[in-house]
Amino acid sequence: AFGKFINAGQTCIAPDYVLAPRAQVGALAEAIIAEARRMFPAAGNNADYTSMVTERHRRRLADAVAAAQAAGARVLSHDAEAAT
Repeated sequence: AFGKFINAGQTCIAPDYVLAPRAQVGALAEAIIAEARRMFPAAGNNADYTSMVTERHRRRLADAVAAAQAAGARVLSHDAEAAT
């Protein structure tokens, strides 16, 4: 998680995927989102946390997340109240 979150994932050590036993995927996902919350407790007001460059890029990402959720994916959010 640290390697992916540091510098918004723009480092040579930023992993693109994780291989985990199916039975441990939920626990792993919860641990990763907990680490994001620990590293960036106030993501929206944190100078070390990056944002999307343009509205078009933000919309493309939001659409991809919505499509995954519509297909049955469980989406975890940094904002604990927005987590589904």
